[in-house]
Amino acid sequence: MPSRFFFTLVNREDVIPDEEGVLVADAQSALNSAMEVIRELQAEDPSAAAEWKGWRLEITGEAGQVIGSLALDEPLSKMPSRH
Repeated sequence: MPSRFFFTLVNREDVIPDEEGVLVADAQSALNSAMEVIRELQAEDPSAAAEWKGWRLEITGEAGQVIGSLALDEPLSKMPSRH
C-alpha cells in the first residue's frame, strides 16, 4: 500500500514545507523521487547552484519522521544521509 512522503526544503533560517507530498510504495521510492527532483533542478539551471548553498531537501513520512536528507549544493553521486 502506498505511503505519503513529503519533500521539505530547509536551511538555517527558512523552511519551505511540502504541503502535498507524493504517494510512493516505500521510503526508498521516496528517496529515489527526491533525487530525481534534485537532478532536474540541477539540470535546468546549473548556474543556480550557488543559490542552493546551505539548502537541504528533507524527506519525511506521514508521521513526520525524517527518513533522509539531501544537500542541494552537493553532487548526487554522494550517498544521501539517512536518519
